[in-house]
Amino acid sequence: MVINKQMLCIVYSVCIFLSLYTMYLGFRKIFKIKKSKIISSIFILFTSVILSIGISIIPNLPATYTFAFFLITMLYCGGFKFSLNQSFFVGCFYVFHLMAFKGIVLGSMSLILKINTFMVLQDVDYNMMAIIIIQILLFITFIIYIQIMKIQNIRSFLINRKQLIHVLGCHIAILLFMIFNTFTYYYNLELVWVSISQIMISIILYVIYMVVLDYGTHIADLLQHKMRDQKQLETIQSQLRQQNSLLKITDIVNVFKHDYREQMLTIEECIENNRLKDAINVLQKNCLFQLDKLPHTQKYSNNVIINSLLINRQEICDEKDIQMDAIVFYPQDLSITERDLHEVLRVVSDNAIDANEKLDKEKRFMNLKSNVEKQWLNIHIENPYSGVILFDGERPVSSYEREDDEGMGLIYVEELLEKHDGIIRYENDKKNKIFSVYMLIRIDG
Repeated sequence: MVINKQMLCIVYSVCIFLSLYTMYLGFRKIFKIKKSKIISSIFILFTSVILSIGISIIPNLPATYTFAFFLITMLYCGGFKFSLNQSFFVGCFYVFHLMAFKGIVLGSMSLILKINTFMVLQDVDYNMMAIIIIQILLFITFIIYIQIMKIQNIRSFLINRKQLIHVLGCHIAILLFMIFNTFTYYYNLELVWVSISQIMISIILYVIYMVVLDYGTHIADLLQHKMRDQKQLETIQSQLRQQNSLLKITDIVNVFKHDYREQMLTIEECIENNRLKDAINVLQKNCLFQLDKLPHTQKYSNNVIINSLLINRQEICDEKDIQMDAIVFYPQDLSITERDLHEVLRVVSDNAIDANEKLDKEKRFMNLKSNVEKQWLNIHIENPYSGVILFDGERPVSSYEREDDEGMGLIYVEELLEKHDGIIRYENDKKNKIFSVYMLIRIDG
């Protein structure tokens, strides 16, 4: 019997490790986690062993599921630095699939073997068989998820705190119902009716769970697109303000042209009559005064869209007492589109502004420069920061969660640059507390 328990624990550990690691690969793909796979595997293996021991020791299924939920939550929160809400979601996600498949498998085995589920659970061989089948189903299901999931939609959902909490609340309610429903496993004396209902309930709840999740991801993706459209609208509005400024300048110039002859005649008459003071007064009132009222227009880029964005950033920096120095050249044959470069610069400048807001006003600055080296456009942005910047591999660790923003902006930037064969690199000057982002974008032709 001792050997059977040891073998059972080993089988549990291996099967749980496979399903947990496959699920982790999915979240690694979503968040582009750069933590070493070896270290991650050790974390998951340790969790698998603890969970398998817990399954062997804990006397009933509801307690086992609760233990699994908190163990998975701790793994992702403590080991992989997910937010608490996201860790709860992952724990709920795994335990729900475990319970749903267990209900289907146990119900099916009960019908096939013609014994109630209580007897299936009490028999060591049948129990081991059920565990293996369940974990194989989890393994296959998670692989399918990885292949078919829309990464951007899932990421948008997981970093949107409001949507995540709403969906998590629904999922926890479903999970609690399933946990209490597992008590029927121990009183399954009416073989056919209870086993069939067990299978049907598991399938129906699985469908409901996935519908709620799909709805949440869809809404989160729409909200993210709305937010990005709003950001681009702000740039367009900035461009319109520039256009209005130019129109204002044009109107003033037209006034000058219209009044020029009369003003010159008046000045000429004053000079002929030795009324020099009157001539000077005409110049000051009608010309120089209006020149002083000309709106100031700063040019940061040769591209209209990028220039509009940077003017918008200058306005924000002025409001927040941030000293901004920026110039971005847009080559004619640049591989990245204006829209994508706009998004790249928007995100990195937003991050720089956010970092500056945490500093004293006299320490705030943001430098954004570009230069062309051979067939590459080199863009460099730097800003000061406070506190400590943690890194996941080569990328600074994000909070992974925000209220109404895309949250993982640097991942978004990386995706845009990778789409156009661009390169991004981060540099952290810990001594002077200056964070820099270097981007290389290919120039075609």
